[in-house]
Amino acid sequence: MASQQTPNYRLSRWAGTDRILVEEFNDNWDKIDAALGTAARQAAFHTILDVTTTEDLKDAAWPLNIDWTEWKSVTIEIMPAEGSQTIDFGYTDSPSSCVRYLEPAWNVMLGFPGGFPDAVFSLVCLNGAASLAGCAPSSRVRYRHFTHIGIFARSGYSDAVLKAGSRILVRGEKL
Repeated sequence: MASQQTPNYRLSRWAGTDRILVEEFNDNWDKIDAALGTAARQAAFHTILDVTTTEDLKDAAWPLNIDWTEWKSVTIEIMPAEGSQTIDFGYTDSPSSCVRYLEPAWNVMLGFPGGFPDAVFSLVCLNGAASLAGCAPSSRVRYRHFTHIGIFARSGYSDAVLKAGSRILVRGEKL
């Protein structure tokens, strides 16, 4: 029977006089396999952009610096701070690139470029009002055109604003 256990994963450790049991030995391997599996899954998702706004914004854009040939999927989360109003989401640094309005609540968009930068840019969108929709600006817009996260005041909405403390998080799974 093992006389000690490691502090992190509680793996069995034996002293020279201990009798090693096959069950304990196999239990160690199961724990190691589970820990490596968890680490591999966590490593599959990479942060591409993580911004917390420090001031109220009506118009802003953040570059993605992304090579779309490397990405299987991309998740965009926009978490507006309290007091934010409906604002437009764009895929470049220009208001003409707007593809979706963002609710003043949690917004999630999922894209699946699959390593093909010339695939038609399309996102599955879920917003804080629990509505599910597709976002595809036009058949001519490709993932390679998605160079920035753009936030713009909605046309005709003078009070549209993303309040300070809002967070924009873009993560992806590499091929």
